[in-house]
Amino acid sequence: MNLSTHVVGLLFAASALLSWTSLSFFVRLAMKNAPLLRTTACMSTMNGVFVAVLVFFTLPASAFQAGLTRTWILLPITAFFMITISRLTYYYAIRRIGPSRTIPIAASTPAVTALLATIFLGEPFTFLIILGLLCLILGLNMVVRSAPAQPNLELGHTRKDVVKGYISAGLTTLNWSVSGVMVRTITLDMNALAASALLIWIGLGFAWVLAVGFAHRETAVNIPRASWKWMLMAAVCQTIAVPSFSNAMARTYAVGVTSITSVQPLLVIMMSHLFLRESENITGKLVLGAVMTVVGTILILVRL
Repeated sequence: MNLSTHVVGLLFAASALLSWTSLSFFVRLAMKNAPLLRTTACMSTMNGVFVAVLVFFTLPASAFQAGLTRTWILLPITAFFMITISRLTYYYAIRRIGPSRTIPIAASTPAVTALLATIFLGEPFTFLIILGLLCLILGLNMVVRSAPAQPNLELGHTRKDVVKGYISAGLTTLNWSVSGVMVRTITLDMNALAASALLIWIGLGFAWVLAVGFAHRETAVNIPRASWKWMLMAAVCQTIAVPSFSNAMARTYAVGVTSITSVQPLLVIMMSHLFLRESENITGKLVLGAVMTVVGTILILVRL
């Protein structure tokens, strides 16, 4: 592999890491006193508009062609779970338990995907996988058992609220892992950026169906004016992250890219300590748990 190409790939991976990290904080700020479903739908719409502009200047219409009928069946299914549902569970978790506790769980997605590949695709179950899995389980246990974030006066802060947040983070991980396999199948038959654009556009359609259909179930009536700037910035981060990740994967080794992006929990905790110290409640147990989830994830990825 050409050294300059490898370096550019690592820079793209770093861009994806920074974008995804920033996204979690912007979502936290955007969701303050805002309705979950409508805010998510609006952010997805902004993301869809930015992606449309990006696609217009970078892809020909032929990039959206697919050779298999299966691809067109998988697109709406994947969009519903990966874009619509997983964003709702991810944003809900960030809202309930904060980014410092959501990200260590959600960022273990590559490890879960690798394990699913071992179970269902017959890939070897090595010592590194066993060691990584142990680190991952112990780390996640420490994250969950760490002192919770400071009380959220808007939502309340009962034990039930915290449990719901962790369940949502876990569902996000599972959803992303399964969806990743479907995305891989789609991109074997279609340009990766074109597929991502279609998933986002279809997903935002589903998001609006849920937002309109369940509007009566939401406590907040309108999206606060202060939320819109954070929603816009979150949408920008979403638009930067996926192309950066795709370009990184195309230019350098997958293990290197995923290892860089998997350190997101540590970066999130560091930024939380600097900017959200009063609300995130960073503890030693949380930090150690996050470190172990990162180590476990990387150990599982390295065997690939």
